[in-house]
Amino acid sequence: MRTSVRQLPVRLLIPLLSFFLIAGCDDPSNVGQGLVDSQAGETRILEMDATSFEANELADLTGGNTASGSFYALFGQVDDPVAGNMIATGVVDFVPESQFSTAFTGGIVNFAELQFNIEYLYGDTTSAIQFELLPILSPWESSTLRSDSTIQTGTSIATYSVAASKGITKITLPQSWVSNFDQLLRSSGFSDEFHGFVIQPIASGAIAGIRFTNSQLRATAVPGDTTTYVLSKVGTLTAPLSSSIEDVVLLHDAGRSGLDIRFPIAGSESEPLMIHRVRMAFQAMNLADRYPTGFVRSFPASVGLRAVSNDGLTRLDILEVPINADGAFSFDNGTLTNIFQSANLEKSVLDRFEIYLPTDQSGVGFLAFPATAGLGSTFPTAELTVTPIN
Repeated sequence: MRTSVRQLPVRLLIPLLSFFLIAGCDDPSNVGQGLVDSQAGETRILEMDATSFEANELADLTGGNTASGSFYALFGQVDDPVAGNMIATGVVDFVPESQFSTAFTGGIVNFAELQFNIEYLYGDTTSAIQFELLPILSPWESSTLRSDSTIQTGTSIATYSVAASKGITKITLPQSWVSNFDQLLRSSGFSDEFHGFVIQPIASGAIAGIRFTNSQLRATAVPGDTTTYVLSKVGTLTAPLSSSIEDVVLLHDAGRSGLDIRFPIAGSESEPLMIHRVRMAFQAMNLADRYPTGFVRSFPASVGLRAVSNDGLTRLDILEVPINADGAFSFDNGTLTNIFQSANLEKSVLDRFEIYLPTDQSGVGFLAFPATAGLGSTFPTAELTVTPIN
């Protein structure tokens, strides 16, 4: 997981930033300079409350491979005291670890098993996870897989029950599947013709995460050789959450992972300002008292901020920052200040900001925020260091 501040390289940032600073700005880095004259007021701190803070329909990118993206395939079901019913369906694919031996290709496969290295847990770890294993019928791309994607599957291979515990879990594939896939398992075209499995939960009290390392499909052929197929792609499909708490919005990993936020930067609600600095602050709600003893929870480690244009098509990633242990985080850099300045002077196509979870995080954890300012001091604010332009 990312736990450090990340910003876009300058060569990528300037073209996008210029789109948000479109009027009368030859150099985006100079926005706001030269605005102060003898008629300017005194520099002061301005606290600006968000005018709206709500979930959007942005589905999380949940696919990953050994080089990038998510590193867990999540499966299971949890009745979360805050988020409601969580359902995670895992998607996995495999490729041969090495070239097949002649002893393997010349034999007949009579045994196959899956070995899942479970390294992530959420929920009641004393429970079992019951699931159905389904074949995937068509190719899928991990780089574009989202939590609401559709995967084409065939009829059930078998049902299983595994403990919600970390370590290697072995799952023996039925003899009927082994016989049907004997030739494909020994074929040089396996990587192209085999598309993996879907792990569909039936009932459980926990969600588990399968990691790449030591997760594999193993097949044994007679008269004697065993081949290993390593986990090459993962993904997770989830259903939308419905919080049991009113007036709360959730930023959900492996789900709808975007929240839209607006501030009264321009127009009748704000005077013309020279903005020297902007710090946007967030405080996630502490809901620990709603969970029973022994309920295992995990939280996202980092969060990002982007600007969204008024046509909803252009997004500029501004900054990614770590989340403190108490659920607090803030955004503060020159790009954010420049965007606020241009919007305040009504020289921008900015519509809103969006907070999101970076794609290289894996889990079903979430952050909860109040949806209205009336719920107290945890509602998002922006602290601006400004000089009024008289």
